[in-house]
Amino acid sequence: MQKQEYINFTIDQEEYAIELVWVKEVIEYKKITRLPNIGPFIKGVINLRGLIVPVVDLRAKFGLQSRPYTKFTVVIVLETLNKVFGIIVDTVPDVVLLSSKELQPPPSFKSLVNKKYIKRIGRTESRLIIILDTEYIFFDQEAPDRIDSPSFELNRNSQGAQKIQSPI
Repeated sequence: MQKQEYINFTIDQEEYAIELVWVKEVIEYKKITRLPNIGPFIKGVINLRGLIVPVVDLRAKFGLQSRPYTKFTVVIVLETLNKVFGIIVDTVPDVVLLSSKELQPPPSFKSLVNKKYIKRIGRTESRLIIILDTEYIFFDQEAPDRIDSPSFELNRNSQGAQKIQSPI
């Protein structure tokens, strides 16, 4: 039975994961340049070797209480739907391998739980891991401050680096 790789990370001591195929790299948290008039969960942008990358704080996106970043805080740089962006998470303990037998759909709670961000629940002998759906979290058409808005459209310049195109 073939297993798929997921990058495992924590937010507020809860375990989450994203398919490793979407991960470009994991970097230390570094200074983020704030941009004016952006949503509360978009923290700003970083310069990643000439690529300007928007950065989202998943703690804020999930409505959790903010806390200071620590030496364990990292940015996971993802590429999905031809977009590159970073997510700030508390820690990245490991990469997990899960087979299809170890993945289940999210439980049905009717309207009690918003499960649109949850792709699957991974279960091992000792833990449950929430597998996130990156397309719904970051490209949700209902979210007014989503990262695929015109202000975060990435374009290539003549040197091959990317820059943010202004909506104006």
